[in-house]
Amino acid sequence: MLPFLPYGRQWISESDILCVKEVLESDWLTGGPKIEEFEKHLTKHFGAEYAVVCSSGTAALHLSCLAIGLKPGDSHFTSAITFIASANCGVYCGSIPDFIDINMETFNMSIEDLERKLECAKKRNATPKVLIPVHFAGLPCDMKAIQMLAVKYKCKIIEDGCHAMGASFMGEMVGSCKYSDMVVFSLHPVKHITTGEGGVILTNDKHLYKKLLMLRNHGITRDVETFINRDMAFSDINEPNQWYYEIQELGLNYRLTDFQAALGISQLKRLDEFVCKRRELAAHYNKMLSSLGLKLQNEKQGFKNSYHLYVVMVSFNKLRINRTELIKVLKNKYISAQVHYIPVYLQPFYKNSFGFYKGYCKNAELYYSQAVSLPIFPIMDITDVEYVVKSLHECL
Repeated sequence: MLPFLPYGRQWISESDILCVKEVLESDWLTGGPKIEEFEKHLTKHFGAEYAVVCSSGTAALHLSCLAIGLKPGDSHFTSAITFIASANCGVYCGSIPDFIDINMETFNMSIEDLERKLECAKKRNATPKVLIPVHFAGLPCDMKAIQMLAVKYKCKIIEDGCHAMGASFMGEMVGSCKYSDMVVFSLHPVKHITTGEGGVILTNDKHLYKKLLMLRNHGITRDVETFINRDMAFSDINEPNQWYYEIQELGLNYRLTDFQAALGISQLKRLDEFVCKRRELAAHYNKMLSSLGLKLQNEKQGFKNSYHLYVVMVSFNKLRINRTELIKVLKNKYISAQVHYIPVYLQPFYKNSFGFYKGYCKNAELYYSQAVSLPIFPIMDITDVEYVVKSLHECL
């Protein structure tokens, strides 16, 4: 059994270290061949046409919003229960956020609430430019239903798959972009694979792909066919100047390094193993917790959860212990439980800037009042799960 159990952590092997060491001893630390190599591995694994890696999952979400042209005066919808980046990415572009309540079985965006808010927005002539469904904890949303609504209300879709690498919906991997314009992954250490910090954008749209590449690197393009200042771009004998580049729109420095990409390539080889282990641990949790009467995330037929998080809902009003005390007691037993997440619209920035208020999404607030995330990561074993459940049983 591990001496301390955080809610999540990376698993770095000797092979990972050697891959990074090889790049550190090479001529390229950034902007080199490992970036494109990593992107090719990602497209092959997930079945999308194009991949763009960048500096973080948040950067990936921001770049995706920029690529579809999200701007001041537009709006974007996302889940009320998510990490703040799912909403912030649109606000960075000047877009107005709105939040969809969750389904209490899946903890994902409620299709019914999404449809209701889209219809209300249409009546105000204010339908969102983009929907950002979040595959919470690793369980895919009902993307077929969301795509149908997006087509009906003329919205783009950016899937926030930061929790869901290795998950699938109706046999289709999250990342294939079958139901969306883009899918975003995070490569943070607690996620399924890591590059330290990092993000991935997958798409089947060549125009979006080229725009993402440009925006990732300060807005710079070296594509001769797109040059505007042709008198500067070409020499007297009408050959392209090798040193010339153009900035045709404002971009950012959201690049990934080559040694991070090398780590990503190495980790990607173990993704299936990591997801399989997470699912084994989750199955053992499910079995052992069945007698405690806790509410768990419901994985319906056709939905494959990759279990970035393992969340239980505890009815604390029926117990003699509250959540603060529970987490404190577990910590004394060397178990780090967490809460994922506070409803985004209750954060002071969103309340003060956009007028959101308590009670805006009732399911999300009920969920938040009861949610506890228990440790789950591939380097754990069954004895760790048994220890967590035994400790939880003693507390409750």
